[in-house]
Amino acid sequence: MPRLTKQIIDATPFPLAVQVFVRDAELPGLSLRVPQGRKSFVVETAIRWRIRRPHIRPLWPPSV
Repeated sequence: MPRLTKQIIDATPFPLAVQVFVRDAELPGLSLRVPQGRKSFVVETAIRWRIRRPHIRPLWPPSV
């Protein structure tokens, strides 16, 4: 698990069919969500045994 840096975010390719989660190594729960065509930060948490992923901020234009 890498630390989410600008280089990691910019180097993460967009998937063709599914979404990809890149998780941060230092901050538990912080992830970069990469579906088709955009990237956004999410916080993963479990509430009543279900995974919740509220968005923090979309990355458009793609910069950090």
